[in-house]
Amino acid sequence: LQNAWVIGAMALLFVLLALSMFGLYELQLPAALQTRLAGVSNKQQAGSLLGAGVMGVLSALIVTSCVTPVLAAGVIYIGQQGSALFGALALFVFGLG
Repeated sequence: LQNAWVIGAMALLFVLLALSMFGLYELQLPAALQTRLAGVSNKQQAGSLLGAGVMGVLSALIVTSCVTPVLAAGVIYIGQQGSALFGALALFVFGLG
């Protein structure tokens, strides 16, 4: 992925997506998919355990890639300290954040 063509293509893709954020064009799902998703969303009951579980799984998929490097560095640091109490408190505070 360190080829100049790949880096250039990715940079171009990011510029094209940024132009949408500046209002040059509207990027959205097709109307058929929007209607289908709205129908499924309207059928769902508020506060169901299944809905909460699905949201948890989807958020874990998104958050995992962002949290893993920081968590790995924290666990390595905690391991070097050698204190179980410090480790428990540090991971608890990390979880609060």
